[in-house]
Amino acid sequence: MVSLAKQHGKLLETQQYKEEDLQRLAYPYIKDAMRADSSRGPSFSKLLCVVIMALTILVVIFTIILMVITNDLSPLEYLIPSVFVEASVISGFYSYKAKTENKIKLEIRRLILEKVLNGEI
Repeated sequence: MVSLAKQHGKLLETQQYKEEDLQRLAYPYIKDAMRADSSRGPSFSKLLCVVIMALTILVVIFTIILMVITNDLSPLEYLIPSVFVEASVISGFYSYKAKTENKIKLEIRRLILEKVLNGEI
């Protein structure tokens, strides 16, 4: 089997390639590497984030209904801040996790592009 680098030898010999050309050459390999990660379904952290946000919305609605019925604003002191702190913590956690996963994916993409350039793929 002729390697991808040999098939596109003219492109690699001149070393005057563009980033778009490398992306186009390496796309099938990058797609295969990323497909394994996305085939598992929703992650636990995504499910946790959705549940916490739904809980936050429910507590806010419950607090508003309770305040209208009782004409008392004291639930605002305790329920609302505690729920929003929990929601902000989970959104910060999820953002940090997504950032870390994106760094890993970019590193995999870089390694695949290097292998295409070196003719290993």
